Amino acid sequence: MGKRQNRHLCKRQQQENVAQVVCLINRKLLKLVKYKDKLVIPRINLVLPVLFYANKRRDLTIMRASDKIEKLFIQKILKGEFAPGTQIPSERELATAFKVGRPVIREVLQRLERDGWLTIRHNQRATVNDYWKEGNLMTIAHILNEEDSIPNEFIIHLLELRKNLSPSYVKGAVLHKPMAVISLLKESENVADNPVSFAEYDWHLQRGLAAAAPNPIYLLILNSFGDLYLKLATYYFTEASYRNASKSYYMKLMEAVLEKDGDKAEQLVHSMMEQSIKMWQEQTAVK
Repeated sequence: MGKRQNRHLCKRQQQENVAQVVCLINRKLLKLVKYKDKLVIPRINLVLPVLFYANKRRDLTIMRASDKIEKLFIQKILKGEFAPGTQIPSERELATAFKVGRPVIREVLQRLERDGWLTIRHNQRATVNDYWKEGNLMTIAHILNEEDSIPNEFIIHLLELRKNLSPSYVKGAVLHKPMAVISLLKESENVADNPVSFAEYDWHLQRGLAAAAPNPIYLLILNSFGDLYLKLATYYFTEASYRNASKSYYMKLMEAVLEKDGDKAEQLVHSMMEQSIKMWQEQTAVK
C-alpha cells in the first residue's frame, strides 16, 4: 500500500511540475485564472503547444511540397524539357497539376527567379532563362544537387574551373605551409589500390591543400563540390592506369614541395589537370 501511495505522490508531483512549466510559458500570453485564491491551469493552456505543433507540421509539409516542386522544375530545365525562352504554365495550372495551393507555387517560382532559373513579369507567365547566362552561385549549387541530371558539358566546365583554381591554391599551400602539404602527400603511400579509396584520398588531399593556402575562399568554393567530386572521382579511378598516373603525380608534387618550389608545383598541377580532363573525355566519350 505504501509503494502505491509513493507512486501516486510521484505522479502527482510530476503533474505539478508540468503545470508550473506551462504556467511560466503562458504567463505573458494568457491571463491566469484564479479560483478561491488558488492557481488553476485552464485547458486553453494546452491549445498553444498543440497549435504551434500543428502549424509547425503544416509549415514543414508546405516546405517539403515546395522543395519537391522546385527540384522537379530544375530537373526539367536541365533536361531541356523547359527550354530557354519558353513560358511555363500559369500559377493556377501548376497548382492544379501539383495539387497544392497557389501560394506554394508562387513561393517556388519566386525562388526559381531568385536563383536565375526564371524571369517573372506582372500578368504574364514566367519565362525560362538560359541558366548559363542568367544563373548565379545558387544556380551552381542547385545543379550540383541534381547529380543524375547534370549535363556532361557542365562536368567538363567544372574540370576546367579546377584547372584554373588548383594550381593557384597548391602553390600557395607549398609556400605557406609546406610541412602540412608534405604530411598530406605522405598519406598517399598507404592508399588502397581501388577506386573508392583513391577518390576519398584525392578529395582529402584537395581540401587539405586548399586549407593550407593563405586564401580561405578556395576551400569554401571546393566544399561546394564534395558529393559530386567523390562520385565522379570514384568513376574516374576505376581505370587502373588513371590511379597509376595519380600516384606518379603525387610523387612529383612531393619533390616540388621538398624543394620549396612553388612555381614548379603550380606548373605540375596545371599539367595534371589538363591531362585529367583529356582522360575524363576519353572515359566518358565526351568530345
